[in-house]
Amino acid sequence: MRRLAIAVSLAVLWATVSSCIVAPSPAKRNVVNVAVLMYPGGGAPPPVLALYKAALEVSKTANDYELRISNINPLMPEPGTVVDKQQAPPAVSALEQAMGQDPPPDVVLFSGIGEFNAALDKDLLQPLDTYVRSDKNVKPDDYYPGALEALSDNGRLYALPINVGPTVLMYDKRVLDDAGVPAPEPNWNWSAFVGYAKQLTKATGDPQNDRYAINLSVQMALPAFIWQNGGELVSKDGKRSLLNEPAAVEAVKFYSDLINTYKVVPPDPKANAGGPGYATKPALRVGQGEVAPLWSPMGRVAMMFASGAGGQMQFMPFMRGGQDRPIRLAELPRGKLPATILDVYTAIGMTSKAANSPVAYKAMMALASEMQKDLSSPARRSLAKNLRQINPGITEDDAQVILRSLEYARPMPWLKGGEGMRILYEKLFTPIQRNTKSIDEAIKDASDAIDEVLNK
Repeated sequence: MRRLAIAVSLAVLWATVSSCIVAPSPAKRNVVNVAVLMYPGGGAPPPVLALYKAALEVSKTANDYELRISNINPLMPEPGTVVDKQQAPPAVSALEQAMGQDPPPDVVLFSGIGEFNAALDKDLLQPLDTYVRSDKNVKPDDYYPGALEALSDNGRLYALPINVGPTVLMYDKRVLDDAGVPAPEPNWNWSAFVGYAKQLTKATGDPQNDRYAINLSVQMALPAFIWQNGGELVSKDGKRSLLNEPAAVEAVKFYSDLINTYKVVPPDPKANAGGPGYATKPALRVGQGEVAPLWSPMGRVAMMFASGAGGQMQFMPFMRGGQDRPIRLAELPRGKLPATILDVYTAIGMTSKAANSPVAYKAMMALASEMQKDLSSPARRSLAKNLRQINPGITEDDAQVILRSLEYARPMPWLKGGEGMRILYEKLFTPIQRNTKSIDEAIKDASDAIDEVLNK
């Protein structure tokens, strides 16, 4: 990350002088236009800074093309505007408009899987398979399989993953030590997890003193449990829900038991009419230099899901404290097999309007290769093995948790428009969390809603 920080001043200086990155050459060369989707406010995120630095390096040796980088700034809706849930992200709508201009972008940088899926929906990208197969420098086996799967559609690859992260568990060693519970083993299973959870839970009715095993107030837990039990969310052809299959039903029941039977999960403050709400929770006070404990709306927790660990590693609390750090990482407990969710934070693709596709592909691959040297969690195994060199603050055991999890991490299917996660949250997760419907009713409602979306 220190190398990436150096690029900030270089990127700002370059952007001030010109909106283009052009390597000097006595001969006229191809121009590769690279589009960066930028939302207003907040400055340039790490992937954008990494792209500028990569462009500086690539331009030094590019003999047959010039790089021109353009920021595409979307028109954001006015505050209070109701946005259609089927509407593409503003940045992708802006990209679509840019592709109608002359010249159109040849290459585009995505900051998130949602942008990629929306661009794919609008047919803004072209498949890369023909180029990858003939490229001796590309080794598909060097990429984590879930990362390539996330950027593929009907077996065809449409973008190259750059920065990825698996969902893992964060746990508070202080709570485990207080309960006399050892750190989780790498291959712990559901049974061991329940045993841990029971020992770690201490419910007194006072949120200031209550302690629960795990905060499950995120819907990402359910897909992981279903996969771990050998189930699937949707069929391979993406046309029907498989939530009502026995393996999935069994996993949902396990998830429900954690909440409603074992009661190792903080209760939802809205579960009972007149119950305590978020606003009644006592303020959390943290002393100077202390690392805040893991917290839920109803008290302290020992563990919680950490989505995309590694993707934004510089912001994670487990970076603080060195070997004595209180917040640490563990793999998710396993059911019948290991499984977790993969997030793709950064990807780069080639547009369907690329003027010279072979040259655009060459430039795209050069940029991708350089960018992965600086971002926190590369999608390539050969680079990710140096995770501690890229992130000096992370310890070896936490790095190994991330690397092991990346091997079996899978992307969420049917994410287009965010409908899949919304349905899981509204139809399955919330009713189970609040115990307002039976498991069978909740599964049927969610499955029917998913089928409706898949068959539109």
